[in-house]
Amino acid sequence: MFRGAGFLSVETEIKFFLSAPVARALSRDLFPAAVARADHLDTTYFDTPAGHLEAAKVALRLRLSDNRITQTIKTAPRASGPFSRGEVERVLSAPRLVLDDLKQVLSPRAYSHVTRTGVAPTFRTVFDRRRRLFRHTARSGAISTIELALDQGEIDTSRASHPICELELELKSGPPEGLLDLARDLQSRYGLRLSIDSKAARAARLHHGAAPDIWRAPPLNFTAETRIAKAYPAIVQTCLTQFIANHENVLEVGAPEAIHQMRVSIRRLRSANGVFKPIIAAARVAPALALLKDIFEALGRVRDIDVLIAETFDKLAGMGLDKTQMAQLTPHLAAWREAELARVRALLETGDQWRAVFDIALWIETGAWRNIEDPVGRLWHARRLAEFAGPALDRRYRNVVKRARRATRDPLEWHRVRLDVKKLRYNAEFFVNACAGKTARVFARELRQLQEQLGSLNDLAVAADILAAAPPAADPMVANVIPRVRGFIEGAAAAALPGIVARLRKRWRTFAARPTFWTQSRTDAGRRP
Repeated sequence: MFRGAGFLSVETEIKFFLSAPVARALSRDLFPAAVARADHLDTTYFDTPAGHLEAAKVALRLRLSDNRITQTIKTAPRASGPFSRGEVERVLSAPRLVLDDLKQVLSPRAYSHVTRTGVAPTFRTVFDRRRRLFRHTARSGAISTIELALDQGEIDTSRASHPICELELELKSGPPEGLLDLARDLQSRYGLRLSIDSKAARAARLHHGAAPDIWRAPPLNFTAETRIAKAYPAIVQTCLTQFIANHENVLEVGAPEAIHQMRVSIRRLRSANGVFKPIIAAARVAPALALLKDIFEALGRVRDIDVLIAETFDKLAGMGLDKTQMAQLTPHLAAWREAELARVRALLETGDQWRAVFDIALWIETGAWRNIEDPVGRLWHARRLAEFAGPALDRRYRNVVKRARRATRDPLEWHRVRLDVKKLRYNAEFFVNACAGKTARVFARELRQLQEQLGSLNDLAVAADILAAAPPAADPMVANVIPRVRGFIEGAAAAALPGIVARLRKRWRTFAARPTFWTQSRTDAGRRP
């Protein structure tokens, strides 16, 4: 039935979506008939009736090409790297699935569901592929062999179809640096649009009529023995994955949570660079970080409006804000949001963010992130991540404690506490799984709850200012409502502030009484050989 067993391997691949004119230019420049091979690929994807494989972010397919039948199982991009995914592949002598290979990528429970219920065809892709091998020498001199594939065809589901027009670069041999370097050059030259969306993921969305996924960063899988030289690159890779993965939704839908998660990805990256500042050479990617900061700020303007409409207005309704006034004002705010979202999309459509992504990815891949000029920094790279928690978090924690103790009822003072708490939270999350188990998890939970309470205070305090920044309303009725709602917000905030601050102080005392988890971790680390 099959020739050769399938084994789990890691595929390193970069994908770009193309417009028809760009595809023609690439075909002419990179795929001349003398060097390119042409194939016709007919692929059928399978799943259970309940969609167990889709839920597990696993694709199972049979592909027919040139009288060759191949079964392939692919996983979603790994959190530790946006361009790597697991793959199990085998060549078959007949079109009959070998479900045993799913054991390598599914949990025992998920595998049991799949084998018990069985799988059936769900959708199909048919496309022509032109491919060639390319030997690329990176700027550092590293040489990699890369397969370039130009795919043009169609995704076909029982409900809809969608064109395929994309360029794939797959690393065949050599260091990933060469792949990243070539991808950066091609993106810059042709204005390509990066994506980590697989054909299977797009087909599943098309079949269900669903929006692009919203990607949240998973917990970092560090242990007490994880070294900084491994941890910092992994943190940055999760940030890049989170940024790229939410890109499709921001461009196509603009869902509030996608806006938030893309913004979180940049904030996490900036937090990581802040906490590891003494041991990294961040100046080498300063232009890339500055560009992402511009995107962060543009996303922030959309996020402010989302919070005002979806969260703060609900709280204000409970305080007595007239629902008719809210109903009159909401379409005006929604139109303002669309205008700010259009600015975000215009910024993303330039493609400059992909240059930043590749610059940061190369910075990590080549090891250029290491601050080798500082002898102390060089020593830290080989040390355990848990040992760095104290030096990294102590100063930030002391700043939070000092500022919170001094805070009065002034919302601006609590806003500064909120910013410090947010930075401490993101910083602490990098170390939680590498440090003392339960103590670290409890500290992180209390810190998150404290941040949420501080956020609620800040949302109420700044609501009037956000409303004041709204564009003038053309409708006289709406123009008349805006100052009245602002006045209500200012009065409600002033009245609610004493009670909110009292509850906040109580929450703060609970948090401040908790031991810091990194103190215990340093003690434990000192006992290890």
